[in-house]
Amino acid sequence: MTLLDRTLSVLAAYEHQLVREQMKPRLAASLMARIHTQEELEQIEQVKAWRREGLSLRVIQDLCKIRGVTTRSGKVPSIATLSRWTKCTAKPKRAKQSKSARQHLKSRSENRCFGLLEFIMDLREKGHSYREIAKRTQEAGYRTKEGNPLAHNQIARIVRRNNDPMTGGRDV
Repeated sequence: MTLLDRTLSVLAAYEHQLVREQMKPRLAASLMARIHTQEELEQIEQVKAWRREGLSLRVIQDLCKIRGVTTRSGKVPSIATLSRWTKCTAKPKRAKQSKSARQHLKSRSENRCFGLLEFIMDLREKGHSYREIAKRTQEAGYRTKEGNPLAHNQIARIVRRNNDPMTGGRDV
């Protein structure tokens, strides 16, 4: 080992010691911030129980709003906070669906969209804009599989994939 290597090694050890001394108060403060009150622990346990039941973090967030579960700042916990609270809590795996259950879901999905394409294409042939069609589909009760109303850009995509009568099948 050369003199330069030894000097650099000693300097590195000295800097390491300085950093450790500067970090001690910060680490102590961070540990104090993690100490929870009994109420906080009960809320976290409730969130963990919901997670063990198989609920998604978004659903748990909605339950927190309803039940008044809050963070220290008084706000509804974010998805990131809920994820941190339930870090070691395993969400149960969904049971594998049988073939008949999958067929039932598929038929339910098809029934939900029955007539949608014809409805959209008929309105488009009459010269309605995508936004107007989106509004009419919402009034008619058509929804996405998530349960949201169809947006104008989704209508445009459906029309584009099924040869828009206004543009002669060209992409615009």
